[in-house]
Amino acid sequence: MVRGKGRAAAPKCDDPEVLAWIRDNAVATGKSDVHLVVGCKKKEVRIPVSKAVLAIHSGLVRELPDTDDVPVIGQHEPRTVVQYASLCYPRLDAPVPAFALVDIGKLARLAHWLDSPQVVDLLYGQLKKRLDALAAGYLLQPPDVPDPEIYFAIFALRDAGKDVTLTDNLIMHYPDWYTALSEEDRVPHAKYSVEMFEAFMAKFEDVSSKHTYMSHTHFRILRDASAKLLTVTRHLLALAADGPPPAKRQKSSHGE
Repeated sequence: MVRGKGRAAAPKCDDPEVLAWIRDNAVATGKSDVHLVVGCKKKEVRIPVSKAVLAIHSGLVRELPDTDDVPVIGQHEPRTVVQYASLCYPRLDAPVPAFALVDIGKLARLAHWLDSPQVVDLLYGQLKKRLDALAAGYLLQPPDVPDPEIYFAIFALRDAGKDVTLTDNLIMHYPDWYTALSEEDRVPHAKYSVEMFEAFMAKFEDVSSKHTYMSHTHFRILRDASAKLLTVTRHLLALAADGPPPAKRQKSSHGE
C-alpha cells in the first residue's frame, strides 16, 4: 500500500543552495538588477536575479514595470525560486538537472504562475520519463507502486495545461496518497478529487469483476483494492459529517 505524506515539509529559509545563489548573484556583482521576494516563515527572502535573463522565458516578468523588488505571489519556497532562476540562465555545457518529483511539482506551479511555457515543457518531459517507466497495470510491489510524490507533480502540471494520462496503476493507488494528506495540503488538489474518486470506483468494479478466480495474486489485489475502497468511503463520510447542516424545511402557506 502506498503511504502518502501527511504533511509537507516546512521550507528552509536558510537553505544552502539559496544562500549560495544570493551570495554569487548579488546586485553588487553586476549579475542581477532586481530581487524576487519570497515569503518564508513570516520573513522575506530577497533573491537577486537578472530581469533580462528571466524575461526570455517568463511572460509575466516581461510585463513587469521597472522595479527593484518583485513579490512572488502564492505558496512558493525560496529554493524553488532559485531552481527556477538557474534554469533560465545560460547553461553552456552544463546539463539540466534531473529534479526530484516533489521539485517538479513545485517548479511547475511556479513556472505556471510566471507564464513560462518552456520551463513547463521541460518539467513535463522529466515527469513523462518517470511515468513511462512505471507499470500501467494495477500492481502492488515496488518498483511498480507509484511514488506518492508523483501525484503532486501530475496535478501541478495539469494545472499548467499539460494533459497527463492516468493509468490504472495511478488511479488505484491515488486514494492512499490523497487521504493521507493533511487538510491543508489537500487544498490545492481538492478540485481533482471527485474526478479521481470516480475513476477509482470505476476501476474497482473492473477489479472486483475480473478477479473471480482466487489465486494468491488475485486475492492480494482484491484485498488491497477493497482496503482502498474502505479508505475512500471513510473519507467521504467524514466530509459529509463536516459539511453544512441540512437546510431547515420551509413552512408552507398551510402551516405544515
